[in-house]
Amino acid sequence: MEKWVTLIEALKNPEKYNDISSQRIAYEPEHRSVTFGAELLGYGETQTFETEYGLTYYPALYQDPISHQEVVYLVASDVTTKKLALYGKKGYENGIEAIIAVQMLYGNSELETEGRNWHQSTIGILDLLPTFLKESFGIFWMASSYCYAPTKDTVIFGMHYANLKTTKFFHGHFQLYRKGNNSGYGYPSNCAIKPLIQLPKNTLIQLGSTSNAPLEIRHFDPNLI
Repeated sequence: MEKWVTLIEALKNPEKYNDISSQRIAYEPEHRSVTFGAELLGYGETQTFETEYGLTYYPALYQDPISHQEVVYLVASDVTTKKLALYGKKGYENGIEAIIAVQMLYGNSELETEGRNWHQSTIGILDLLPTFLKESFGIFWMASSYCYAPTKDTVIFGMHYANLKTTKFFHGHFQLYRKGNNSGYGYPSNCAIKPLIQLPKNTLIQLGSTSNAPLEIRHFDPNLI
């Protein structure tokens, strides 16, 4: 018999509702787009991104290490086909803002969901994913920059990325700009986006179906429970 429960309740009680962490979720973001001017990211040409469809989403319940609050997410099984290109000093300075803007394309106002970005606080979600999702091909941008000085005269600036090719996720960094000896050198990098969706805590999910279709979610409605 099909029934509606809150998604957070279903995720917290697998012994009662079965483990749904490996179940596909019927989620479709709204169509949105964002454009970055040629000079903004140092790449030399305009870049336009639109919401990509055909991605599969899976649920995850994660305790934020900063707020210590439990948050419900949907994680795309794959990365976007289009890659965001960053180059040099401009790419370093504006890269985080651009990555966040592309991630925001994946929200849905009717469901009150929002696209979120991968950074040091959310990267732990990857550890909770089923093994088959950790083995998904593709690397993707994290909205997290870094800089360090390998020598006293040189500073390297770049952006982090994450890689899920193995069961143990790895995140490294791309070098975008090197400054030293009164000169600077730019380096190009391009990487995909892996959609991460934050849901309201009271989002409902329909359980009990015997089909293999993705599980339906809805905005909270007390009449359904």
